[in-house]
Amino acid sequence: MEPTDDPHLQELRREVWYFPHVRIAIFKELVKSLPPEECDVAFIRSYLTLNKATCLDLAPLLYDLIILDQFPWHCPDEERKRAYAAGVHTINMTGGIPLCVRWESFPDMLEFFPNAHTIVFGSGEIVFDKKGSRWERPNTFLVSEMVWIAKDGSVMGAVPFFPIDKFEYNLVRMLNTGWREEGARPFSVQENGQLNISDVFLQPVRHFVVRPNPQEHDDWLTILERRAAIGVPTNSVLWMMANGEERSVLPLLAQATPKTLGSLSLEISPVEPLSVTLDTIMNVIDDEHFPNLGRLLVRLHCYHGVMRDAEAWHRGLADPEWMTNKLPSKIKIDVDLVLSTDIMNEPSDEVAASQAMSDTLPLLWIENARRKLGQSSKDRLSVRTSQFKDGRVQPFDPPFIVARLKHALLGPNP
Repeated sequence: MEPTDDPHLQELRREVWYFPHVRIAIFKELVKSLPPEECDVAFIRSYLTLNKATCLDLAPLLYDLIILDQFPWHCPDEERKRAYAAGVHTINMTGGIPLCVRWESFPDMLEFFPNAHTIVFGSGEIVFDKKGSRWERPNTFLVSEMVWIAKDGSVMGAVPFFPIDKFEYNLVRMLNTGWREEGARPFSVQENGQLNISDVFLQPVRHFVVRPNPQEHDDWLTILERRAAIGVPTNSVLWMMANGEERSVLPLLAQATPKTLGSLSLEISPVEPLSVTLDTIMNVIDDEHFPNLGRLLVRLHCYHGVMRDAEAWHRGLADPEWMTNKLPSKIKIDVDLVLSTDIMNEPSDEVAASQAMSDTLPLLWIENARRKLGQSSKDRLSVRTSQFKDGRVQPFDPPFIVARLKHALLGPNP
């Protein structure tokens, strides 16, 4: 609000200040306008003493994210404590489980924190989402399990979830297969050939994540096939493959996945030109095996010196087999190219990385994909570039790489 000498405007300003929603809007704008290092809890608290009304306005801005046992439970003013609780949007339950005896039920806790939309239990194994999202319905618990298989075949890491009374909720599970000790299998085989598969592998899951060691795909394919055979819901599968394994694993994966699968993510380290690897993947993606597939996400890990994509042209692969496949009607294809640059130590690392990415861009495959998808390709096909550096995946978009991809994806029709 700009300073003014107009007595009428000054009087209006004093009157407007007494509208709570106006005060709250001003304080929120003040909080957003300042740099984070200047706008901390101490800064906000400095305005609490203006008057009681202002105190209640500011209270919800103090505790947006809380660790439950660090909430100001001992605040003597119950009205102010409730105002603090109304400002809470995210609750981390770490260390605070004993405090839950304050409420007789989970709904009572939600009533105390009426605007909390995310509650994290443990180290994130269980997350409650009250609002819902594009992918999840409101009041959903997402349970993430990283299971480990010991040498005796026992399964560790399963996360228990006990039913909640007097509360309607949705339960979504994400199952991650971690590692298994040498010689261990995720199931046992009886003398009559029957398989004993742990219940943790046969429960409904939204996301089934498989990271097998090289040459250990068969057991997990068997489990996936059993899940499909007995009708256990699996909405999304992420499968990792080592160098060159895609040719042998992908046809088996297509046979094992349920027809209801909505999302398939593949992580591969190619040993061939990327267009060739992508052709190998697309050869098994058809309406017969994946009739409900809405999203195919392919992450390709490539390295400096990987075979140039131009080699695909020399092999005469301009019209690959999958171009005659009937693709799933709603499929959207996302390709993520990850270049590992940790192995390059020369001063020209950035230049070398840019040239390596340019050489490996799967331009032939993109051209074929655009031809196959037709006019809808701009909405159903995307290719991104990133790099694995300093132990993590980072964006990598040099201007000339961006320009080449833009022309390949959105240029004149091939």
